[in-house]
Amino acid sequence: MMSNWVQWLDAATWSIPIILTLSLAALICYKKASNPWDYYVFAYLAIALIADLSSRCWPYFYADNLVFVQLYALAELILVGLMYMQYFLTRLRKIGWLLLFISGSFVAWELAHHIFWDSDQDFSHYQSYSRVVVSATLVTYGLVSLLQMIQRPDRMNHQKVRLIVALIFYYSLNFIFYLPINFFITAPTHFKFLLWTINLLVTIGFYIYLTLYLWRFGKKKKPLFFG
Repeated sequence: MMSNWVQWLDAATWSIPIILTLSLAALICYKKASNPWDYYVFAYLAIALIADLSSRCWPYFYADNLVFVQLYALAELILVGLMYMQYFLTRLRKIGWLLLFISGSFVAWELAHHIFWDSDQDFSHYQSYSRVVVSATLVTYGLVSLLQMIQRPDRMNHQKVRLIVALIFYYSLNFIFYLPINFFITAPTHFKFLLWTINLLVTIGFYIYLTLYLWRFGKKKKPLFFG
């Protein structure tokens, strides 16, 4: 029974690169950014696709692909963090930059530690807090950004609010899912596969939402997304 669940879940994960590929292709062909932060959202989807496909190829050459936990976390932090700092946070920017630096330094340290010291580590001892730290940082950015917008309702941008709320929801769940990552990797229980299934559905829903967000608010265009 468990082996069937593992096979089904492994097959279901291929829906992510398929959805991302179709989403990016549709956006490139038919939509143009109407807001400057839309480019960050588009880049986010592109990086997600690259990271997903790369993590699938990596085990053919190396023992495991757990290094992508830190790599993708760092990419998320830099991309989404810069988007917040440039377009959403209007005050407390120095604190925001400091938080970005501290979180980025922690993830970079974990990445270096995994590559140079824990490359031969047994899965049963694997524990990473990169996604937890990044998720907490991005949720903090989102909550502060919303608070600043609420304090200035005359300047509230509803397109920004929709995106920020989606980011808060997704990274709040990410924080919960990745806190016990060692359990998700090593525990021989049906419950962990149920949680991975929920995480998969949340991730797919998030990518679809970002695609629909760019589609709804993007301008119709003729050649390229970047045009």
